Amino acid sequence: MKLYYKTPRWKLEPIKERLRILRLELHELIEIGQDTSSLEDDISTLEIEYQRALSFSQEVDTEHINAGGKIVFGATATILYLDTNEKRTFQIVDDSNIDRCASKISIESPLAQYVIGRRVGDEFDSPDTRPIRVISVQYV
Repeated sequence: MKLYYKTPRWKLEPIKERLRILRLELHELIEIGQDTSSLEDDISTLEIEYQRALSFSQEVDTEHINAGGKIVFGATATILYLDTNEKRTFQIVDDSNIDRCASKISIESPLAQYVIGRRVGDEFDSPDTRPIRVISVQYV
């Protein structure tokens, strides 16, 4: 199974909108014969920022992940809330694959951010300060 990590749309849209506006302004300045060098520099800088954001998109083949037991994008983790002995299993996916019924959480979620890089046996506090232990990590 392949998953894709995509740069969230909410991070790309403001850059695209700003580029659209600057290009319209550039067109207007060219039409009236004004200097456009500063505006062209701004557009160039934003285009680089946009390309950098897009470069974070990558394909992840979850059948072949070998992260040495770490929780990473695409992994399925089971955690234990130590205060209630409640277990929770979830897979970390990109925003377009979120499915709460199937226990697929966004890599952008606070819980995912707290568990990324952790290993079986690690204990830490959740975003809501509940004590957690990682009890399994699978790459399926």
